[in-house]
Amino acid sequence: MPAPLTPPDPQRPPARLNPPVPPVSSRDEPRFRDPERKSALAAAFQDQGEVYDRLRPGYPDGALAAMLAQTPPAAGSGGVRAIDLGAGTGKLSWALVGCGLEVTAVDTSAAMLETARDAGPTGEGADS
Repeated sequence: MPAPLTPPDPQRPPARLNPPVPPVSSRDEPRFRDPERKSALAAAFQDQGEVYDRLRPGYPDGALAAMLAQTPPAAGSGGVRAIDLGAGTGKLSWALVGCGLEVTAVDTSAAMLETARDAGPTGEGADS
């Protein structure tokens, strides 16, 4: 039988689930301005797109619905557009396309973006 849950101690600060992220404003330059750092990051995912895509879970419909509920309507006659930064293999990008958005996927790894293009529905017009 599992141990009963106890309420949190109000004197103890909550545990951090993730390490603290330094604020972007504390940097003199963007993190990937250095071409060597950008190349090293992209190379880390070289030839890993298919494996990453297979192991990376998709996004729950409820999470997509909650996000889209916060999206302002499109101005003019065009549809809602989104940019997926760090798109990887395009799981979020294609989910948003499926919800009717026009999506631009951006990633430092050409190999991951190639997997993203291949993962999309045939005939969707995924451009380079």
